[in-house]
Amino acid sequence: MSAAIEPLATEAFQTNIVWNEDHVLLELSGNADLRVWRELGRLLKDMHAEILGRGLQRVVVDVTQLEFMNSSCFKSVVSWLTDIIELAPDHQYRVHFKSNPATLWQRRSLHALRSFALMIVSVE
Repeated sequence: MSAAIEPLATEAFQTNIVWNEDHVLLELSGNADLRVWRELGRLLKDMHAEILGRGLQRVVVDVTQLEFMNSSCFKSVVSWLTDIIELAPDHQYRVHFKSNPATLWQRRSLHALRSFALMIVSVE
């Protein structure tokens, strides 16, 4: 497998992907809104395939610089987590969110994600 997944870069929203030997880091920054929801969904699906191909067990999603995420983008994240949950347990990987505790929407939304996918999601 190759890590040729193009990061997203618009005026308002950026992603960065760092592949490591034992995990991948996905950094999200700016505003994830309707202008990028399709591209974000595609990026998460492509990453999912790459993670499975590499046999990685952990993804770190850094949202400390993410100012806003609308419901369409949030649904893309939920769909990604659903894809992980639907895998056989020995193929599932863990997703750890690094959040900005000063951002109220992150506290609420990430808590909901953790409750939805308790076995695979952790939040810092």
